[in-house]
Amino acid sequence: MDLKRRILRLVEEAPQLNKAAFYSDPVVMALVENLHERWRRAGYEGEPIDYATPEELERLYELAEYYTSLPPWEAYRIFRERSSLA
Repeated sequence: MDLKRRILRLVEEAPQLNKAAFYSDPVVMALVENLHERWRRAGYEGEPIDYATPEELERLYELAEYYTSLPPWEAYRIFRERSSLA
């Protein structure tokens, strides 16, 4: 399975609190924003993740593994801390 599919599967199958922590990570937020911009410029063909570089995919995979491995209470704590800073 390619890295894109592994990332998507990890995140899609994660509990909601873990997804929230993943997507609230500043690195993930910046990467997702850049991917959406590339996707927009490409006429919305495929999926945003299709426009990630190999390095970006590696980073997203590392972060997805980290956040999906957390107990939900820890993911919630991280998400809450980030939400209160916004």
